[in-house]
Amino acid sequence: MARIIKPRRKDFILPDDYKPYIDKYFLRSKTILKRDGLNPRVKYQIFFQKGPGIVCGIDEAIAIIRKYAEHPEEIEIKALYDGEPYRPKETIMTIEGPVQELIDLETLYLGVLSTGTTIASNMHEICSVAKDKDVFYFGARHWRFDSDREISYAAWVGGARGVSTDIGASSFGEKGMGTIPHALVLIYEDTVKTAQRFAHYFAKEAKVVALVDTYNKEITDSLRAARALGEKLYAVRIDTAGENIGEGCRKGFGVTVELARKVRAALDREGFEHVRIFLSSGFNAKKVREFVEAEQKYGKFFDAIGTGSIFENIRFATADIVEKDGRPCHKVGRPPRPNPRLKEVDL
Repeated sequence: MARIIKPRRKDFILPDDYKPYIDKYFLRSKTILKRDGLNPRVKYQIFFQKGPGIVCGIDEAIAIIRKYAEHPEEIEIKALYDGEPYRPKETIMTIEGPVQELIDLETLYLGVLSTGTTIASNMHEICSVAKDKDVFYFGARHWRFDSDREISYAAWVGGARGVSTDIGASSFGEKGMGTIPHALVLIYEDTVKTAQRFAHYFAKEAKVVALVDTYNKEITDSLRAARALGEKLYAVRIDTAGENIGEGCRKGFGVTVELARKVRAALDREGFEHVRIFLSSGFNAKKVREFVEAEQKYGKFFDAIGTGSIFENIRFATADIVEKDGRPCHKVGRPPRPNPRLKEVDL
């Protein structure tokens, strides 16, 4: 589940020069205000049209303002904490200060709020649907490498138990997680031998999870791995390609309820009830719900999920000026919406 993060983070990696990342119209607006000598005190309010969801990116937005404002001591911020829930159009943050201090920072802080809140909210939805199952974020390959630290952090805020990269896990004080990829199985050309080699080198620091779908023999290779490794085998992972129908199944491509149930039943028949089943491959909230609802009908047949499907349902943060020199000043349709849940931020 989502985590309310306290105290606020400050360990963000931000560029020395922020201006190349700013929408040009904000840079030109600041130039106009400076040349005309206009610098009224304004208040921005930030919100999301789409929701409900879990806020993330607040701490980085604060860090951006702290780093790039010329006089941060003149700025007042109130905000929710990362990990707190929000409602559509609810004010999640207010920023008050001289307009020249703030007008060119909107691009950066709205970007991190949109990214973080989208990921945290989508992961939270998956974790909520998954109920008692562990959910891990294994989507580093789906986005730019230099974004992974903050994407992983947002996934963790949303409820992920772990992430796949060391840089991602470092954002919340942990190490990356993961065992065997298909590439390694293909080099050894044998599912069981690959799991044995992994156990030989890493059993003391990581749980042994055999990847069993490389050759589309999910049941056969799960049993072979369980027989060969015995108590050393913690779990099997099923990641069947979307081009394939699982071994012994009648229909359905990729990882299906039928396939997972058949693997569970085969392991149980041979006395390998201790071997857990991890599932991966395209697990968004809809697919997770399908599997959880199937367990209500058939009984438990899987234990954890690995997913990278957290970039759907994008939430865009919006910032509007709502006050100028202490009096209402806003565009039509966007009046001030005070929120007593906001907390004062010490810059």
